[in-house]
Amino acid sequence: MATNPTPAAAPIIDLTEPLMPTTGHRLTELIQALTGCSAERAELALGDPIPTGPADPEWALSSVSAAMVRLRARQPA
Repeated sequence: MATNPTPAAAPIIDLTEPLMPTTGHRLTELIQALTGCSAERAELALGDPIPTGPADPEWALSSVSAAMVRLRARQPA
């Protein structure tokens, strides 16, 4: 007598995980590339909170500029 096999569990797709890095992550990487600082220093220079999703170009430019000034001011002369 043949029995029906148990159906395999359906794959679960987690839609809460962002498909692209958040804006804060991308800005941190940009600060690191421009200054050569560590990820921690770049995050601190950008400050909190970092919004997620697309950033307004003016806001992003202002944030990166301010972060570079903060990092520059902390470097020994």
